Amino acid sequence: MILFCLIDCAFVEGIAYPYDEVGNRISRHAATRSGPIIVSQPGMQMVQPNGSAGFSVVVADASVSYQWRFNGANISGAMGDSLSLAKVTAANQGSYDVVVTNAIGSATSTAASLWVDVDGNGVGDGWETSVLAWGLESADSQQTVPVNLEKAVAIVAGNGFSVVL
Repeated sequence: MILFCLIDCAFVEGIAYPYDEVGNRISRHAATRSGPIIVSQPGMQMVQPNGSAGFSVVVADASVSYQWRFNGANISGAMGDSLSLAKVTAANQGSYDVVVTNAIGSATSTAASLWVDVDGNGVGDGWETSVLAWGLESADSQQTVPVNLEKAVAIVAGNGFSVVL
């Protein structure tokens, strides 16, 4: 429920009673206030080196503050509804989210990944190097990823075999 107050609201223990400009109560039912509601989450970005990236959120509350985070740590000075990054490098690759706070509470957006595609193949370079292991531990050849494995696009495994494309 969204609460609109034309002029003023009376607040008692987290409950808002809306009034019009002459003091008449607009609603007979109290509207319960809540923490911010994020209606549009930030989305994943993939950029070329030295490119730019941007993340944004839409919140159903005008009286909020924002704090963007990178891999869970606050980004100094990043306190708006959007975050812009210029001249992106591999050091910027990771997870971005934002904590939105109002007088009642806070909400954290879903994490959005930023990938840098150095080789221009359309796959974030972090994905190209993130295959760690597959298969059963008891099957020696299936637990060890080949040292020269690069740019894997698919892995298929079954009983006693694994295939990397």
